[in-house]
Amino acid sequence: MIYLIRSSAYKNRADKVCTEFETILKIGYTKEDGIKSRTDAYLTENPTCQVIALIPDGDMQDESNLHWYFREYKKPYGNEWFEEVQEIYDFFQVNDTIEKIRNVVPVHIYRNHITRELKIMVRSWILAIQDVTGIKVDETRLYHECDTDEDIIRWVCKEYPDLAWSIVQAWESNDDKKEIISFLQDTTVAFTVRLKTLCESSFSEEERYKIARQASDSFDRFYNILGPSECKRLGYNITRMENEIRNILITKDDDLIQKELLRCFNPGDRDTKANIKTRVGKIYDSLGIKKVAKASDLGQYFYLKEIRIIDPLTKKVSAGFEIIGIK
Repeated sequence: MIYLIRSSAYKNRADKVCTEFETILKIGYTKEDGIKSRTDAYLTENPTCQVIALIPDGDMQDESNLHWYFREYKKPYGNEWFEEVQEIYDFFQVNDTIEKIRNVVPVHIYRNHITRELKIMVRSWILAIQDVTGIKVDETRLYHECDTDEDIIRWVCKEYPDLAWSIVQAWESNDDKKEIISFLQDTTVAFTVRLKTLCESSFSEEERYKIARQASDSFDRFYNILGPSECKRLGYNITRMENEIRNILITKDDDLIQKELLRCFNPGDRDTKANIKTRVGKIYDSLGIKKVAKASDLGQYFYLKEIRIIDPLTKKVSAGFEIIGIK
């Protein structure tokens, strides 16, 4: 149940001796059997509270949509309080309020509520814009500002007035791509079948890479990391492809580690194993690699000699390594 409450509040809440008041509105949600206890609680804190309207069929998503819809009137405190404006009263005083919430308020502006159809539409326009301008547009901008193709055309004309016609033409020429993207996103078809279709399609290599990015993160991951030939060699088997990607990423990490260790350590260096372990750990952290550091890790890239190191101050003897040379 969605409710609209009118209440009084201090005009300047930071000023605890303030005597000026203003009227504010609260748009909230509660279970149908909880409205009485909710309003009683408000009345206990503020006797001026008054329930203005109730929408029995409203749910938590409807509440979120309304909060976004009236965001320009939000008060700086709390998430549910708004300025008293006639627009909010009018919205709640129509017979089909629940339908109005779900039809007029663009639900898809919330990232976790973006529809599959909207995602396909936005990504196809982003591809056309990038083809013509070379600029990769942040798709969240279009999700927030556009509901339909017509909205996007208006947005394109505003953002790229000199290139708008070329962008529209590029988008219209992408019909075949839209069709295969729609097929790739059809989860009723086995993933391996869809990936095989993409890898063996007649599109150019560059176009297949773009289609993979538009279709889903999974296609982007397998196609753009492994490439079509490797996917085919592995029989489009998800387990085998994941293992191959893991090996590629491990190799990439090893290359980064080797480069950084060769930069930070040199033949002739002598240090305790504890100090070497700490230095190696800092290198892993700086590279964003989650790996437990050991002093012996240097042995993958250097020839090491076991030594004993005496602390000149404490005379403590510690195990250490001397780097003899690079492997």
